[in-house]
Amino acid sequence: MKFSKDHHGSESKIGGEPTLLAEKKPWTEVENDIWGFLLQIEVKNLIPELPKTAYIQLYQSILEGDEPCPKAILIPENSLPNKQSGILVHPRATKWDISFTKKQEPETLPTPSMLPEYIELFSSKVGGLDPYEMPNYTFLAQIGEDADLNFGGMMCSIYLNSLGKIITELN
Repeated sequence: MKFSKDHHGSESKIGGEPTLLAEKKPWTEVENDIWGFLLQIEVKNLIPELPKTAYIQLYQSILEGDEPCPKAILIPENSLPNKQSGILVHPRATKWDISFTKKQEPETLPTPSMLPEYIELFSSKVGGLDPYEMPNYTFLAQIGEDADLNFGGMMCSIYLNSLGKIITELN
């Protein structure tokens, strides 16, 4: 995963407005002024576990001192386009494009003594080996504090649980 300052047409991006609207949000309507759009990852051709899904969108609390763990939403392909531009955007979500480079990863976690291979697994990426080895979860992606993001000094990992619900964990 690579980050380029400003928006240059990538569907995967940080900041700006989301492309499609979320049908259902993991917070109440009263909390709409707390959760700001952070980023979206276009999943078409990237994550086979998410058929008929256009994007993963992350939203994070805009309140100072709040838990930095964002909430993830799966956005179906048939969702309504965001034409009114009325979504709260997180103030730290400056505009960046996200691009992807396919890399071969090991099937098992290398030992820390294999330093370059080990460190590479902890970079921002979509798919591949889950370096945190979360049991009963399907690993989808992880995002570090690249591009001005703030996860409290941690990596934000995105998973599907055994019920097919998307979750985020800070590791």
